[in-house]
Amino acid sequence: MSGVLRAQDSNVQVGIEGGLNLAKQSSGGSGSTGNLTAFHAGVLVDFKLDAVTIEPGLFYSVKGGKYDAATTISDGTTTYSASTSAKLTLNYLELPVNVLYNIPVAGSGHLFVGGGPYAAYGLSGKMKYSASASGGGNSQSQAGEQNVSFGSGSDQYKALDFGINFKGGYRFSNGLQLSVGYGLGLANLSNDSQSSVKNNVFRASLGYFF
Repeated sequence: MSGVLRAQDSNVQVGIEGGLNLAKQSSGGSGSTGNLTAFHAGVLVDFKLDAVTIEPGLFYSVKGGKYDAATTISDGTTTYSASTSAKLTLNYLELPVNVLYNIPVAGSGHLFVGGGPYAAYGLSGKMKYSASASGGGNSQSQAGEQNVSFGSGSDQYKALDFGINFKGGYRFSNGLQLSVGYGLGLANLSNDSQSSVKNNVFRASLGYFF
């Protein structure tokens, strides 16, 4: 028991954290995809300096977004309609370094708020898609999936992602932690100089520090 208490009082603590990602991609201007429901999981190390904590970590984090489009065209008495949808899943190894300000709460734990930079490297990806069209008494549909790769090709994503994290939450005195955060992507993932694609992720996390 005394060993656990000493670990909780230490200026260095190791923790595990995981939870929900709501990921989307911005495409320049006000354009963005729908939310992709995904997850993150990893480890954290807290270096406490009085009221401030420096917190690097290493995570497996799934990003991407959902795309939906529909069109309708009338030609005389005939109406033609088409719809497409796609789900892009990108898997990253991510290194965040957050600086958190701690606010003690008497007897039960402390609040924290802060943020910092992150860098991530793309490991793998997948695109699932479906399309349908109808009109003039005819209809057809198609669905499938394909792997997404990282590199410098026009049909690939850049492997390096980076941006800024914002994080806030509450840590109980027993080491249990609840937090929410937002990752604002600053890296353009597109290899096309005329376009811009950036990752953005809202996170809800459950963690435990030993």
